[in-house]
Order: sequence, then structure tokens, then C-alpha cells
Amino acid sequence: MSIQIINKTNYTLQRAVPTPSDLSPLPPSSVRIRTTLISLTTNNHSYAQLGGLGLPGLAYWDVWPFPATLPEPYNDAETYCRISAWGFAKVIDSNIVELPVGQELYGYWPIADRSEVLELERGGEGQWLEVSEGRGRLNGIYNRYFEVKGDGEAEGEGGEEGKGWDALMKTLFETGYLMDKFAFAAGEGRNAIHPSGNPHLPWTPADATLTNAVVILIGASGKTALSLAYLLQHRPPPARPAGIIAVGSTRSQSFVEKTGFYDRFFSYEDASSSTLDIASELSTEGKKVVLVTFDTRTGSVEKWAAAVQGKCERLQIVIVGAPGDGAGGLHMGLIGRAQDPTSGVVVSDAGGTRTGALAVLGEGKYFAGLDEAWERFKGDGALPGVRLVRQKGMVSLVREWDALVRGEHGPETGLLFELS
Repeated sequence: MSIQIINKTNYTLQRAVPTPSDLSPLPPSSVRIRTTLISLTTNNHSYAQLGGLGLPGLAYWDVWPFPATLPEPYNDAETYCRISAWGFAKVIDSNIVELPVGQELYGYWPIADRSEVLELERGGEGQWLEVSEGRGRLNGIYNRYFEVKGDGEAEGEGGEEGKGWDALMKTLFETGYLMDKFAFAAGEGRNAIHPSGNPHLPWTPADATLTNAVVILIGASGKTALSLAYLLQHRPPPARPAGIIAVGSTRSQSFVEKTGFYDRFFSYEDASSSTLDIASELSTEGKKVVLVTFDTRTGSVEKWAAAVQGKCERLQIVIVGAPGDGAGGLHMGLIGRAQDPTSGVVVSDAGGTRTGALAVLGEGKYFAGLDEAWERFKGDGALPGVRLVRQKGMVSLVREWDALVRGEHGPETGLLFELS
């Protein structure tokens, strides 16, 4: 058995380190789980990069403790860390009556084929909240676990293919769903929630509406961006934006265009073109432009904001996932501006928005709506052009992590790993 160990100063340096499971008696209200199926995306690289920056709710390095049996030098928590991935795990030991051995759960799991312990309290129906002290610094969206029903009525519906999509991107889809249904709620701001989830920040119907607006998604080939684009594309008029624009690398252009989720594609470099008339290229109707960045390239959103500024009546900038420059640096200028409610810059927080949505709708109605939208997305073919690739074992995962770092996997590949 082994766990993935990552160098804190360079996430490209990682390996699977053998260490046996701890099978000591469980603490009260706990289960022992073993990861069964997880996905690997560039999101996992972001967890490794951002986990040590001290950002609120993003303590990704602190989710899973170092085992006492971890050998040197990998037991040095000053140098190394562990992160997590989305997918499925099974209960292999339990002292919670409602969670028997064999119960499958969907959620945020260790990258390991070694067992780990969760301390749980009941959430909503079929849901559990991880409440151990070590999870207190993590955004609540990572601490909620969902029972998988044997009759296929929950995560995993649609057989192995559907379960693969769940592991790959259901939670990333939820981030897009929260933006579509709540941050930019249809109906002139009905149920609108500030993208940060902060109820004390102003978010008016004018802020929330996308009618006649142009939405530009920077980092358009990412799964969260594609999820939002899909949802916006399927809005009925007049709630649908006047234009849904992709900005991405030239390498991803063919893939992005084939999804059919966007109206137009631009490369990152197009914002600097002196011959590009942004206003006419985007829309003749758009009085409001919303720049949503999922990107990790420092300066990209700033360049596009400069290109659009002055060519629309209103510019909004939404930062998703605290983007960096590949070395952990953030768009600190933009994030600083987000502290001013009048700046037009906001930082999105999916966990905060979900909390607001749960307060508005209640858990049952919220998760029923999310599941309905997710199943519709899968029924529509999910991401056209993406091939799910299943592999087995930690050796394969470590190898593909390195390949992902080297850019050998484009957005057309969905990496899945069976670990037990």
C-alpha cells in the first residue's frame, strides 16, 4: 500500500511512497475508508500549488495526516505534503450504524490505496459532514460526503460510464451550476447570491443579470469553464447572454469549438492584437461584459480587461479558483481590487455560494436541482470529444501525473484511476 507524497516547493516532484494502513480501533463516530475510483485533472495541480498559501478555506495540504509509518525523508511535513482528488471510496470499517461496511461514498479522497479515517456527523439525507479538527480550515464544499445508493439513484447513475463522469467532474460542474443558478441568477436577479457567498456584500439584480451581456470565459477548455458555458448555452432567452466567448490556447481551439458550448473562440494572444476590434467581434448588443477567469496565466485577464474596457457600458470580472502563474503567484492586484465592492471585481467561492443556496432553497431542493442538471448534462453527452481513460493502481497515477505536468494530456482525455 502507498500514498502520494508531493514536494511543497515543486508539485512536479511526487511519488508513491509505501506505507501500511493503520488498523487501530476507530475513534467515536468514525469510518475507515479506502479510495476506489478517483480522477486526475489540472485541478489537482492547483491543490498542490495553492495549499500552502494560507488562503481562507484552501488548506489543501492539511486534509490527510502523515502516517506514523511513513519512511524518511518523506515523513518531513516541512518539505512534503499530501493532497486529494474527487471520486469514490468504500467503507471498510465503521462504528456508525447508518454507514455499514461496504457502503460507497462520493467525495474528496486521499490519493492513496491505503485506508484513512473520517470523523463524520449526519448532514442532509444521504449526506455526511467531516468534522475532525484538521478539516476546520478547509472550505465546506470539500467536507461533505454523499452516500451512493445501490439502486443507482445517486452518484454513479448511468453505470460505469456515468460513474466515471461523476468522478471526473461532478463537483467542478457544481461550481458552474452555482454561478449559473445563483451568482448570475436568471429572472433579473431572482435568488441571486454574491459570487463569494458573502451575504454582507451587495449584489443587485443589475449585477446578477446576463440579459444582453457578453460573457467571456478565460481558460475555456477547463472543465469548470465548460460546465458554465454549457449551462449558459442552454438558458432560455432572454436569460441567455448575447454572446458566450471562449478564450484559450491555440492548442485547445479545435476541442473547445467542437463542444458547441461557445459562440466564438479567441486565443490568449488576441487581446494584444492591434487589429482586433473587441466590441464588434463580441456582440453588437452587449452593453455589459463579464470576464470570468479560470486561468493560471498571470496577466491574461488583465489584458482582456484592458481590451474590453471602454468598449462596453459595464465590465465585471469574476476570479474563480484564485488563479496563479504556475509558480503559486496570484493575480494579487485584481484580488486586492475585489476588496472594494464598487470595483467590479469579485472572487468566486463555490463553498460560500453553496452555503447561501442551501439557506435559500434548503438542502433537499438544492441537491435535487443540482442532480437533475448534472444528469441532464450527462444525458446530453457530457463533454463532446472527451474520452474517459481508466487505469489501475498508484504506479499508473504517478506516471500520469508526470505526463499531465509535461502537457502530454490535453482536454480531450479524462484520467480515471481504480485504486482498490
